[in-house]
Amino acid sequence: MKRTIDAFQREWFKLKTEGKVDLSKLPQVPAVYQENQKLHDQLTFLQKELDAAKIVAERAETTGRKLCKQRDLRKIHHRRVQQEKDKLNAEIEKLKATYEKYQVKFKELSGKYEALRTEKMLIDFQRKGLIARIEQLEKTKQRLTETLDAQKEKEVLEDKAQDEEIKKKPADRPTKEPTPIPDEVPNALLEKRFEPVNVGLSVLKSRKGHMLGVSTVAVFPGKDIFATASDDSTWKLWTIPQGDLIMCGEGHQDWVSSLAFHPKGLMLATGSGDCSIKVWDIASASYKITLMEHAEAVWALDYHFSGDFLVSGSMDQSAKLWDLNMQKSRYSYRGHVDSINTIKWKPYTNYFMTGSADKSISLWDIRSNLCVQTFSGHNNAVNSLAFNLAVILILKL
Repeated sequence: MKRTIDAFQREWFKLKTEGKVDLSKLPQVPAVYQENQKLHDQLTFLQKELDAAKIVAERAETTGRKLCKQRDLRKIHHRRVQQEKDKLNAEIEKLKATYEKYQVKFKELSGKYEALRTEKMLIDFQRKGLIARIEQLEKTKQRLTETLDAQKEKEVLEDKAQDEEIKKKPADRPTKEPTPIPDEVPNALLEKRFEPVNVGLSVLKSRKGHMLGVSTVAVFPGKDIFATASDDSTWKLWTIPQGDLIMCGEGHQDWVSSLAFHPKGLMLATGSGDCSIKVWDIASASYKITLMEHAEAVWALDYHFSGDFLVSGSMDQSAKLWDLNMQKSRYSYRGHVDSINTIKWKPYTNYFMTGSADKSISLWDIRSNLCVQTFSGHNNAVNSLAFNLAVILILKL
């Protein structure tokens, strides 16, 4: 191309030099470069417009896709709403059917209500008559109660005065020497006869006095008083049969599982899940002795007939003989392979029996500290023992 242009320029210059070319008669030659530039600019402009049109088209395509997705989502939502609507319509139909059934039931209950209302009116008339009768009986009962309370207060004051004179206080002055084991005495109840118990028993009074369950009950010897122990770590004294609260003992750190009254009623021993035994002075409502030699919870307690000794059974599979004058254990009895759940003295003797979760019962002699006899035959744990007054039978549960 360059060579062609050079040849054209040489030829044109030669003709112009020789005068063979009249420039005035020649037509005007367009500026090729200017035209090319214009065409280039137009092409560039059109290319930009094309690119812009492509961008607009891409945006329109993206917008179209979004609109299609939104349309599909709205279709799905519409179908879901339609399904929920159908479901609600079905439930409404069921509720209508149930409502109709209840309407029939309501009419039946309305008839019964009217009948009961009439019956209640009759009962109210009867109740008014009974209330008048009860008021008369309450007045009579109040007069009798006041008379009895006055008599009991007098007896309590006399008993306290007597108890203060004969009361022992081993916790104040513990001895160093072991207390001699007393000789066995004749059973004073052996020849005594008792009237048969009336089997027609009924509840006289019920009262909630503990925050948690009651674990055991013990009766005060010779008085109309009983004690209760509870899982709320307390024990309480109550009157019989009024059920009035006399005293509340607090001091254990865990549930109280066992109770035992001193033979003279001056002291109360309590065993607890905190592995301790406490001996309480009932007159002052405070504990005087704390015994801490068991490794686990104390399940059972019982006083010796002399009042100087106490036996205890524990979850640590041992029974202990406590000398209350020394305030410590005299001997530990081992032979059971599971928790000792119950323990009882044979009346007016130096023998005691233990019942265990290993399904066996053992008879022990505190003079030789040996097991005299072992009884077996239960298929499950022994939870309770009791001697009859003649000491011929042993009841075990």
